[in-house]
Order: sequence, then structure tokens, then C-alpha cells
Amino acid sequence: MDIQTDLILRSIKIIDICFLTTIFFLLGTFIARLIDKVVGDFDKEKEDKKHIIRVFAESIIFVSILGIIVYVSRNLVEKIPFPLNGLYGYNHLKVKELNGGVILPFSILYFQNYLRNKLTYLFNRLKA
Repeated sequence: MDIQTDLILRSIKIIDICFLTTIFFLLGTFIARLIDKVVGDFDKEKEDKKHIIRVFAESIIFVSILGIIVYVSRNLVEKIPFPLNGLYGYNHLKVKELNGGVILPFSILYFQNYLRNKLTYLFNRLKA
């Protein structure tokens, strides 16, 4: 492979990584906001009435469900065609960033207010 082809392939890969990062970030932010709308606002008074073990179990179940959502989302993103796939023999399906890396779960966790508030509440309650 000559230098020019190598440079073109590396450029396509960088564009692909930017493409995937943008999709994962936007999808994660959308999912986080959607979950917040579905579950509503965190209610400290309601949580105070629950046993700490129940609050912990609910948090674990919630995080597990998020894991499933991340898994399904990554599989859906894999189906989105990359416009430059096949150009100079580039194979979009071989790029490691296609597995979602940290961007998808990070954006979901960062923008998901309910879970963040619940976990903060849980850790503060455990410290007390």
C-alpha cells in the first residue's frame, strides 16, 4: 500500500470515528432525556420512606436496564450505514469504536438526572 492510500484510509477512519462519536453522543443524550421523562423527577421524600436495601436494589435494577439499553443501542448504531464504507477498501464494521466505547454510556449517565440524583441520595444515605 502506498503512502497516499494509507493517508486516505486513515483519514476515512478518523471521519468514521467522528461520525460514530456524534451518533453515540446524540443517541445517549436522547435516551437519557427520554428516560427522565418516563420515570419523572427524583422524589427524596418518597425515597426516604423506603428501606435502604430497596433503594439499593432499585438502583441496581435501573443500571442493569441501562446496560441492556446500551447493548441494544450499539446494535442499532451498527446498522447505520457509513457513507464512505468501501472507499479504498475501507471496512466500517472493523472500526473498534463501533462497539460504543465510553461515549454512549457516558452520555446516558451524565445527562440522566433521575439516576444521578438517586445514586447521590443512596450514597449520602449510606454515609449517614
